[in-house]
Amino acid sequence: MAAQLNSYMLGTKQGNGMARVKLPENATVLDVVRTLDEPRKYVLGVFNNMHDYKRRHGSVYVRIGITGRGMMPNYRLEPTNDSMGFLTDIVQGGDVARHFEAYHGRNHEQLDWGQRELKGPHWSGSYLSHEALLKLLEELPDLTVTGRRSRH
Repeated sequence: MAAQLNSYMLGTKQGNGMARVKLPENATVLDVVRTLDEPRKYVLGVFNNMHDYKRRHGSVYVRIGITGRGMMPNYRLEPTNDSMGFLTDIVQGGDVARHFEAYHGRNHEQLDWGQRELKGPHWSGSYLSHEALLKLLEELPDLTVTGRRSRH
């Protein structure tokens, strides 16, 4: 996973800041790990919300917002394509939007967005599963806010 993680990371350190890149249309959390202000804190916040969503809905994917530069992107949680409740709503013309939730990238609080904001071009065309995000979380070093390794 470490080699795969390195191949997906974007951005490089430059002085006191990070070089920011425009996010591609298919970016995932793997693609923004190095551009995040606080990588472990961000990934842990996403994982915790994914875990709660999965408990409530049975399955989950995460997509990041791609309109920013990957410093702390908002993200959207949604069911996997085989989620029974989601498929039932599609077939029966039910409320499909209720299966989508968006979260603020900085504080990980749910955003009160409607159907228009939850759809559309500001979300990545690619996603990560709960399991893939857990693997990423396990690979990230335990960093303090200053970027130095914690001494536990």
